[in-house]
Amino acid sequence: MKKENMFFLIMVLMAAVIAGATMGIVSSFDVIVDRINVMNSEVELHNKALAEAEEADTAATEKAPAENQAQAVAVSGASTGSINYSTTSDIMVVTAEEKAQITEMLHQLGMPQGGDYNQFIKDFQQRQNLPATGSLDSCTLRVIINKTTEQKARQQ
Repeated sequence: MKKENMFFLIMVLMAAVIAGATMGIVSSFDVIVDRINVMNSEVELHNKALAEAEEADTAATEKAPAENQAQAVAVSGASTGSINYSTTSDIMVVTAEEKAQITEMLHQLGMPQGGDYNQFIKDFQQRQNLPATGSLDSCTLRVIINKTTEQKARQQ
């Protein structure tokens, strides 16, 4: 087979693949748009649930002593590695003891005594190129643990 014929055949095959992929996307466009709308509505519902949980947490904090109360902290379902931030979140229950340990780690990273917990977390997330939500999520907690471990290793 001549080179010209082979080149022509490859070009025809590439055009067919591109045309087929385009037709597949166009024919599924309504399904894609519907799925995006469903995902957006799920995110809105989730954000409302988080806001209600934070309001409930604030109300509970005002009513009960911090030592005897488990505090809910928003956790985004983020994973490490290639840092994949999903749109779903879970609620992680943090006991007063765990909250104290986390606060101690934040103090080791530079949070002043009596400083604004959420603002420090938001600033920390920005410095670490994480989504700056101001809420302690699993990815942020993992980075905080890693940073404090690195500091302790350098001090020894």
